[in-house]
Amino acid sequence: MRKRSRRYLLWLCYAGFAFAFLALVSRNYVSRIAAERIGSSVLSTSVTIQAIYLGWGTIQVRGITVMEPNIDDAPQVQVDYVDVTTSVIAGLSSGVWVERLFVSDPQLHVRFDDEGTLQSVFPTSQGSGGGDAKIPLASLLVQRARLIVHHGDREFAAIDGANLVAKFADKIDIRGRVDQVMNGNVAFQTLVDATTFAGDSLVQVDGCRFDVESFPGNLMPSVIRDQGVGCDIAARIKVHHPAGVTDPRLHPAQIRVLIENLASSDFGNVFDRMAVTVQTNDDGLAVAVDADPLSGQAALRLTSDSFSPPLQVDVAGDVRGCNLGPILNRFVPDVDANATISLTTRSQINWDGEIVSFHNTVHSVA
Repeated sequence: MRKRSRRYLLWLCYAGFAFAFLALVSRNYVSRIAAERIGSSVLSTSVTIQAIYLGWGTIQVRGITVMEPNIDDAPQVQVDYVDVTTSVIAGLSSGVWVERLFVSDPQLHVRFDDEGTLQSVFPTSQGSGGGDAKIPLASLLVQRARLIVHHGDREFAAIDGANLVAKFADKIDIRGRVDQVMNGNVAFQTLVDATTFAGDSLVQVDGCRFDVESFPGNLMPSVIRDQGVGCDIAARIKVHHPAGVTDPRLHPAQIRVLIENLASSDFGNVFDRMAVTVQTNDDGLAVAVDADPLSGQAALRLTSDSFSPPLQVDVAGDVRGCNLGPILNRFVPDVDANATISLTTRSQINWDGEIVSFHNTVHSVA
């Protein structure tokens, strides 16, 4: 009798484990089907999910694919893995329902036809009512994101290895890096107050190479494509965000762009180096450009005392010793032309909101 009772107890344990397993599997299966149907309905396109696991305080999703609405068998978004850690206690107390959102290996596909016309159709968001909305998320981590551009039968990764870490508390702290964009890399960070959005942002671009040969021809304007333009690019952008200021023009900024080794197939080496510096603040705008075009020297200075009328813009330009031979030979190939030019110009533009007045003086020597 005792052996039979043990046997029954053992079978009951097996049955309980089997029931729990079937309940878990069926729950995850139902969740996957429901998520696919809801996603497909909201995005108006096919959404498929390989697997969903619902645990206590965690949601894990594998193999998300969102298809192009107007292109057969073409994925628009692919995500390898998503892990969501939730907290009911934090949600009830502070409105932050998600402690951590982890996204691994997302890919966005953008498709053009052979003529360079955009074929991808992206969902449009519906605007909601006003009011300050609290971010219901404590932290976000994105690893190895990619942007893949399709041009006809050709494809290339315009952005590869993009990583992002964001934390949302009293401060919003966002830091990221793109390991591969135009053969260089980009790093960025933003630190602002979560209530007033006062803070600073910084973007650093290093080692990028712009070369029309690396892009499908029809994706470039013909004036650039036909000239075979190529150059090296680096940049640093720093922006201060004042509290309560929503107009981005009123956010003081310091921008420095360095362009080197600019060359074209028709004119050869255009310049070795050009530095562009832009500063904006409450006093207006200041732009400085220094370059060595066509074996000469050039400088441009532009200042404006305001971003809205009435305003005054002053422009000063100086060009010295530039060799016009390559340009003249381009338009008159049978003549071996050789000429240099020096030029000084001063301009002033005034705008009162209705009428624009322009004053200019030019002195040139060729």
